[in-house]
Amino acid sequence: MPRTHKPYDATFRQQAVELVQTSGKPYRDVARDLGVSVDTLRAWRRQQENQPDSRPVATNGKPGDLERENQRLRRELAYTQRQREILKKPWPSVRRSPSCWAIRIDRAAGPANR
Repeated sequence: MPRTHKPYDATFRQQAVELVQTSGKPYRDVARDLGVSVDTLRAWRRQQENQPDSRPVATNGKPGDLERENQRLRRELAYTQRQREILKKPWPSVRRSPSCWAIRIDRAAGPANR
């Protein structure tokens, strides 16, 4: 009995074909990663080749503007990655450092023990 599933939406098909074209991987590997058949992926590519390109071209700005935008986005990405790495590190807690407990116990003893 053949498997049936919901049809893939146009965005998924378009991104799958772009992945094949830009990744440099063979159709077989990309199809396996996405969970589709190689024949389906090739059919999607043929459909896209036969359709006129309706996506807007992203080169509306000047080359200098695009380069500045790329630099800004790279800085922002690096900053966000540093934040993520910092948040991954375990925070020191009172339970983990017995020296903090000793200080608190000494202070709790009051001025009589000094």
